[in-house]
Amino acid sequence: MIGKAAGLAGNMVWFSFLFAGATAALSALSYMELSSMYPRAGAEYEFVKRAFGERVGLFVGLLVIGVVVITSSAVALGFGRYFSTIFGGGNLVGAVSLFFVLSFIMVYGIKESARLAIFITLIELLGLLIIIYVGLPYLGTVNYFEAPELAGIFEASTLIFLHFSVLKTL
Repeated sequence: MIGKAAGLAGNMVWFSFLFAGATAALSALSYMELSSMYPRAGAEYEFVKRAFGERVGLFVGLLVIGVVVITSSAVALGFGRYFSTIFGGGNLVGAVSLFFVLSFIMVYGIKESARLAIFITLIELLGLLIIIYVGLPYLGTVNYFEAPELAGIFEASTLIFLHFSVLKTL
């Protein structure tokens, strides 16, 4: 994703991340407000049901379920590509195995799920620290305001926001 975003935004990819992050933060704040108004699961359904009625609320609830299924599938297929590159086999084998392993961990217990989430977060943090360490010698040697065109910056922001949204729903 970073490579595609950098190809679209050039050296201003940092601004694309900043813009997408601000947009994702506004989305997160609206979800925070919604969940504080309706603290039980299915806040979107409850809000729309009270505003527009049962049928529209049910439709929105089904849309939320569809979004979660689609974004989870996108993440699983992305993992499947990585899995097939490393171990061979098809993309679907890695995606299905990820599904079964994570399902088993979720069924096994909440503590195990939380530990896995912490472990994955630490791996992500380590990856970011490695990228910062490798890029530190190049700090200041690049024109960070050079961009192919303004549209590319916002196209990259859209791509980055999509990835933020996918991670938010998981």
